[in-house]
Amino acid sequence: TPWLNPPPVKMALLLAVLFVICDLYSTRAFIHPRVDSQSKEATPWPMPSSFSNGSLTVSLDPTQIKLAGNGGSSNLVSQAFIRFKQRLSTGHLVSAPQNTSHATVVGSVTTVNINLAELNAPLNNATDDSYQLVIDSADNDSSFTVSINASTCYGAMHALTSLHQLVEQRYTSKQIVIRGVPWAIQDKARYAHRGILIDSSRHYLPLDTIRTMIDAMSYVKITVLHWHIVDEVSFPFQPAKGAAGLGKGAWNPDSTFSPSDVQGIVQYAQQRGVRVMIEIDTPGHSASWRFGRPDVMADCPKTMAANHELVTLDPSNEDTFTLLGDLFGELNDLVLDNYIHLGGDEVVYSCWKESAAITQLMKEKGFGSNYSLVQQYYNERLLEVVAQAMPGKTPVIYQDTFDNGVRLANDVVFDAWKRSATVDGVKYNIYEELQRLAKSGYRTILANGANGEWYLNDGFGNGDVYALWTDVYLVEPLTNSTLTPEQEKLILGGEVSLWGEEINEYNIISKAWPRAAAFAERMWSARSLTDVYEAAPRLARLVCKLNAIGVGASPIDPSSCVPRFP
Repeated sequence: TPWLNPPPVKMALLLAVLFVICDLYSTRAFIHPRVDSQSKEATPWPMPSSFSNGSLTVSLDPTQIKLAGNGGSSNLVSQAFIRFKQRLSTGHLVSAPQNTSHATVVGSVTTVNINLAELNAPLNNATDDSYQLVIDSADNDSSFTVSINASTCYGAMHALTSLHQLVEQRYTSKQIVIRGVPWAIQDKARYAHRGILIDSSRHYLPLDTIRTMIDAMSYVKITVLHWHIVDEVSFPFQPAKGAAGLGKGAWNPDSTFSPSDVQGIVQYAQQRGVRVMIEIDTPGHSASWRFGRPDVMADCPKTMAANHELVTLDPSNEDTFTLLGDLFGELNDLVLDNYIHLGGDEVVYSCWKESAAITQLMKEKGFGSNYSLVQQYYNERLLEVVAQAMPGKTPVIYQDTFDNGVRLANDVVFDAWKRSATVDGVKYNIYEELQRLAKSGYRTILANGANGEWYLNDGFGNGDVYALWTDVYLVEPLTNSTLTPEQEKLILGGEVSLWGEEINEYNIISKAWPRAAAFAERMWSARSLTDVYEAAPRLARLVCKLNAIGVGASPIDPSSCVPRFP
């Protein structure tokens, strides 16, 4: 046919079209250039607010370096300094580029001087974790000092991780060096809430895996572990007090978290400047509660038989709120953070519609047939329970509650996660939803992009998009913003998510890293940083640094973390 045997002009046109199509796909797949992971760019990740550096090389001996300043009076800073030295002495360092191996070492670092404005600052959403880091010699001699000034110990921890990222080890001599001296870094976060969600219900996550995640987070200044600890399929947390029966919803006795396990993770995270925000998702996503406390579940056998994900708690039963009080009261003794996540997403009303008890509740309360009023009633009661069981805690709730017409007090923080939502017949993308919430006076967390970029679990059967690191990097919370400066302050920051449908202990780290690091720079650094070609060499280098400290981050380019031999 003519199409199978085209004339030269048509063939040229066909090849041009095919070239454009292939180029579009290749650009998406390889938007970053082939970079050398031995890039000369040694700047810490995420990119600091401002910095300057020179061209000198100095050495560092982990057996000789000393801690000075009032930071030594802080137990958390002292522990962080010990971890810093351990990483140096055990070879947890990236190799120095081959072309720098012959640079003359002009001196050595002998002291890390850490000074804090406040020795015992709490770790919460308002913590000042800014810092100043200077590496220089006082009199241009061979003795160099690292000077760290921070408001709190948590800023000092960030400074120590930035310092570790500056340290390299020469491949042949094994000498530990810092290039680019003198360094002067002034650094502070753009957003306070910089988080990662992990899901230990759909697949159980061992404690060591969670600790590795925290190690990686602290290395790039992500400071909120959003722990979605229970869900409809399993209830791994094992309450020891009034809510003890709920623990029967675990997959098995080996897939559980005791109260001491939770407390241990909270302490481990705090020692690394990471907050742990526990989530107990209700009234939906609660089917696992039925194994230990069937009495608090709405009576909806048809709904249950059709899809257990649609089962909800029973707001007509006072025992439901007594149980919630017991559960949150016990959690209050275990967690340190001032935020508690209460879920509230994907509440499907079919279960409540089937329940005779809830029908009676609606009649008594004058709700008519408006089930959003049942949800309003449940949430108001839940907030009362939490206020009593966890005094001083700030509740965080998914956007679905707001979209369903429920209006709560403005001390609630909303978590916007839907790529788009239709409310009263109007479709809003996630950035518009963020602005709707802020304009209503609510503090808000952005937990996705308009194309699912911040759902790092997607693309493997759950969800239709696999986000490249470049996609993650380019999500901007204030996209097309019409907010006033005061309203913009209500955007607290963001989270990337690792929902557990296809994630377990064997793949969570490689799925998270280094894409979560791309998110970290978006949350920490200047909004103007949008050049993925500039970021790519730095991120490739960070992968090597994460690998060196024991984090199995995936590479982004063909490269080696060990320099090419001459």
